[in-house]
Amino acid sequence: MDAELSLIMANQALCGPGKLVYDPFVGTGSFLMTCAHFGAMTVGSDIDGRQIRGKGKASIQSNCEQYDLKGRVLDALVFDVCHAPWRRFKGGLFDAIVTDPPYGVRAGAKTLGRKDPAKQATEPRMAVEEGVHAHLLPDYVPPTKPYEMSEVVADLLMFAVKNLVRGGRLVYWLPTVTEDYTIDDLPTHPCMELVANCEQAFGQWSRRLITMEKVADWDGEAALGPPTGDMNKSTTDPKRQGHFGFRDRYFAFSTVENAKRKKELKEAYQKGGPEGVAAYMRSLEEKKKLLQQQQEQEEQGLQSL
Repeated sequence: MDAELSLIMANQALCGPGKLVYDPFVGTGSFLMTCAHFGAMTVGSDIDGRQIRGKGKASIQSNCEQYDLKGRVLDALVFDVCHAPWRRFKGGLFDAIVTDPPYGVRAGAKTLGRKDPAKQATEPRMAVEEGVHAHLLPDYVPPTKPYEMSEVVADLLMFAVKNLVRGGRLVYWLPTVTEDYTIDDLPTHPCMELVANCEQAFGQWSRRLITMEKVADWDGEAALGPPTGDMNKSTTDPKRQGHFGFRDRYFAFSTVENAKRKKELKEAYQKGGPEGVAAYMRSLEEKKKLLQQQQEQEEQGLQSL
């Protein structure tokens, strides 16, 4: 995550001294650093411990030392946020949740479980190898299954409802297909109020910086809305959110865009030869500059919040 955007998110979360901030998809820990920069105590978790441990000298611990934040970055733990070990406190535990959920572009989002439910149902609850439960072996790796983006967002909001203090904020990025997005795509809850919804456009897709604030304590019954719907429906279903199946749609954009570019390049050569190709490449550069200007304007809008 870009350092400037990370700082903006920490600002949106109202991070400051005496506050406890949590990142459930901590990755390499950038949000732990930026939130701690404003004086908050931070803690994170991730299902993949390799990112937390880092590689070589680069790790969350080394970043803490570099920025002199060791006293404020409490820890980074390895567990699945869907099976979080946090003890429930009346009134909430965290003052803010700041995160960038995995879109499935660089690395697919995962949660514990089997891809094939039938296989999971037929397996013994506690597998035994050489007289020892498999999950107790030092080299045991728990099975995981894909974690669909709409499920990630819905679970994240419900986690915030249960674990934020009143007045606490949830700040996260939501990737979405630009032409399919509507404001109704955002999951809602009676305990949470939308504070800000800012777009960073990338052409056919964009990501939105969502800021929500907890305005009431959860009674243990209120559910999310709008409903997330049937997870077996296709990505073209009109009731689907713009972020459903985002990974597949993102790579579909790349395939279509490459085919379009090849066709346009061929046509440019047929019409004008090498000069036509050069003119076409210049037009692409101009479009790229316009897109960069648009992104800079979006970032300036975020900074003014």
